[in-house]
Parts: sequence; C-alpha cells; structure tokens
Amino acid sequence: MVATSLQPVADTSPLRAEASNAPSPAPEPVTFEDLRWPVGIRLQCLVQRGPRGQIVGSMLIGYLVNEYLIIRTPVENGLPMQFEPGDPMRIRAFSGMYVSEFKTEVERVFSGPTGYLHLLYPKQVRVQKLRSAPRVKIDLPVSVTTAGGTSAEGRLMDISVNGAQVIVTGLDASKDQTLSLGFELEAGEANGETAPLQVSARVAAAKGTSADPAVSPSADDDGKQSLGLVFDGLDPNDTLRISNFVYQKLLTGA
Repeated sequence: MVATSLQPVADTSPLRAEASNAPSPAPEPVTFEDLRWPVGIRLQCLVQRGPRGQIVGSMLIGYLVNEYLIIRTPVENGLPMQFEPGDPMRIRAFSGMYVSEFKTEVERVFSGPTGYLHLLYPKQVRVQKLRSAPRVKIDLPVSVTTAGGTSAEGRLMDISVNGAQVIVTGLDASKDQTLSLGFELEAGEANGETAPLQVSARVAAAKGTSADPAVSPSADDDGKQSLGLVFDGLDPNDTLRISNFVYQKLLTGA
C-alpha cells in the first residue's frame, strides 16, 4: 500500500488567496489532487448517528490517487467510533478563507489502538471562499504577557483568524502595543481534546487604559480593560487550529 505525502499549498494557489469583502462566489468544483492537503491536516467528518448528523474530528493519513483515502478513525468519549463499510460520510477542511468539502463513504475498517479507515476516493470536491473572517463569541481563560515580561490573566471573549477581544485585569495596555497570548482551544475531537496556542497580537483598540487619554477609562473600578487585538504573523498551524475551532462553533451553534 502506497500513501502519497501531500505538499503544502503554494502561495499562488487559490486556496491561499487573500480574503476580500466581495460576495462569496458559488462553490467551485475541483479534484482532490488540486487541494494538495498535507498529511496530518485536521478534518471534520459529518457522520450519521441517529436522527441527526454528528461532527467529529479526524486526520488525513494519506491517499492513493483514484483508489482511496486513509483517515484516522474518529474518537468519541475516548474510544474509536464504530463504522461499517458503506457508511456515508462528508469530509470538510478549512484553509485560510476557503472551505473544502466532499462526500464519500467508508470502504474498509481497520481496528486497533491506532485504527484507521479507507474511504472511497472523492470524484469531486467543492471549494468555496468565505465572505470574511467569521468571528465567534466565547469565554475562555487567557494569559497576556507584554514585551517587558509583565503578565496578567484574562478572558478571551471572541476570536477569528484575524484577531480577538480580551478582557484583562491589571495590565494597562495601550494601542499598538505588542502582546503575547496563551490559551487553549478545543481541537474538534469528540473526546474534548484541546490544543494550546501561543500567539503574538497587536492592540488595535483599548478601553479602560490610562495610557491613551483619548479613551475614557472603563466604568469598572477593578482594573479591567477591554482589548481589541489583531494577530501578528500567525503560524499556519495556529491559523488552521483557530479556523477549525471557529467553524466548529458556527456549525454546531455552540
């Protein structure tokens, strides 16, 4: 069995094009090879469980052109999910401002501690550009550190691949200041797996800071500050993690 290792999409690929504010075009059909997904890319699998579909996480292990795909068996509650040959599945992955999706079905099931599935090779993939960077409201702990080493704890209130809003106490950050953020996001796995991220961000707006006289201090007396942040030089892997998290929240309505 030969599994082809995929190469990262080149910068000239339409999958890596810059987002625009123009209306989203209709989904464009492409072949699976056109995607050039790297081995290890995180996948969303829409599977049928009961009367409603269920979204679970997986990973691309490899593929044989025009034969089959190999993915890691999705996990639920710490155990591999049960599949049978012929079970339908819809696979989705995100790359920058594009979402790729195709229908397939389970061809063979390989059990074991590191189980995997053979899926029918997709004949056609639909790729659609998203209108803008979606943002979701959340409430997660975040650590914020300045370039000088001052740290404070706060809450991550919303996030997109472009930036985030943070409520922090005792930092007194100012506009255009560079900060380091540390937080964890759900990795899209059914067993609640999380992925730690450490990213750099620039303060685009600050409410409640004494360093900017043009901004009125916050009404709070406990030193809380609201920061609108723009991510700076986000790593491609972190971009994918944030994208998966955001779209998972949008898809599930969580």
